[in-house]
Amino acid sequence: MRLRAGMVALATACVLPVAVASAAQAPSEGKYHGVADKAFSIGLPPCMHNEGEGMFTIKNGKVRAGDGCGASPTKIIFPSDPVFAADGLGQCGIGNVAVTPKSIPLKQGEIVYKAKEPIGVRPEFDHRPVVIVHGERKSATKIKGYTRIKSNKGNCDRKSSWTMYKTS
Repeated sequence: MRLRAGMVALATACVLPVAVASAAQAPSEGKYHGVADKAFSIGLPPCMHNEGEGMFTIKNGKVRAGDGCGASPTKIIFPSDPVFAADGLGQCGIGNVAVTPKSIPLKQGEIVYKAKEPIGVRPEFDHRPVVIVHGERKSATKIKGYTRIKSNKGNCDRKSSWTMYKTS
């Protein structure tokens, strides 16, 4: 009996640290703002601006709409690369990506989101492409991730890497 109890304790001690270590550390609560990596922008981190900038708040384990650097959006906005075509509109017909949910729960400490969103602005592109977002904490004040917009209409498949900086 004593041997069995010792084996169970040993097995638990060996498994438990692995399970705890695999969970990502959640980003710090606060307001975040940023743009797609390598995109032209005005300003310095954390307050960089362009047509693809993003901003949100993390509070109580959820991503929510949040003001940042002088703007007060009513939606969660994820950054995307505002690559402009000759007619002045971006590839896939979008700039930044304002999503419809009021909040998105963090999953194991990371931002994970996938849904069809009404973000298209040009008729040759899908007005509800699939938006895929993933972000993870890199430091107490920085989140790195990507936004991917994918649709069969208009041959749209764009992935933009981004960095969000905590502003407050």
